[in-house]
Amino acid sequence: MTTPSLVSVVIPVWNGERFLRQCLDSVLAQEHRPLEIIVVDDGSTDGSARIAAGYASAVRVLRQENRGPAAARNAGLDAATGEYIAFNDCDDLWQPGKLARQLEVMTRNAEVDLCLTWAQNFWEAELAADAARYADHPMSRPYGGYSIQSVLLRARSLARLPRLPEELRHGETAVWMESVRAAGGVLHTIEEVLVRRRLHASNMTRLEVDSANEGVMRFLQHRLRVRRGESS
Repeated sequence: MTTPSLVSVVIPVWNGERFLRQCLDSVLAQEHRPLEIIVVDDGSTDGSARIAAGYASAVRVLRQENRGPAAARNAGLDAATGEYIAFNDCDDLWQPGKLARQLEVMTRNAEVDLCLTWAQNFWEAELAADAARYADHPMSRPYGGYSIQSVLLRARSLARLPRLPEELRHGETAVWMESVRAAGGVLHTIEEVLVRRRLHASNMTRLEVDSANEGVMRFLQHRLRVRRGESS
């Protein structure tokens, strides 16, 4: 009988005590075992680290000064010991069966480096006006693309793939996945909603609007450079 693969789950958190418990519970509800859950506390000043530590041996807590989500994820990658590595954000949720579906794909397709899924946004009650405004908008519909919360990564692929760009606080996921493609990484997407992304008043893109806009511009510039390189 084959021993099930260890999956390391990296969750960066910065002042995320409000939703962290729900995030962790959605990961622990996955039927796949064994799991190694690594919460990287990126300089939180709230109770995030205490909440994560309350899960005892089920969750490993790393602490660092605030350096942004990319640096926190890279720290988690360095600490991970699993054959596969997944990511979630401290305010987002995994649907039941997410890991099992992805592991099925990765097991059947040895050439796949990253497996992604579709995601869907949902609004907290404090943003009810936004939820109504975007009821018929693509933001309310299932979507694919560069969603870090959906990633399952084959650990052995890390040696030939780039690290997340720590100089960016926003747009770092899209830049990283474009770089992964440029480095020859193989991505596969499961067209099922297996991640729910929470929109709330404290999302980093709301709190750091200027940085978020800069991240978008950096991503577009990076994509243009990559495509020029691929066509030259």
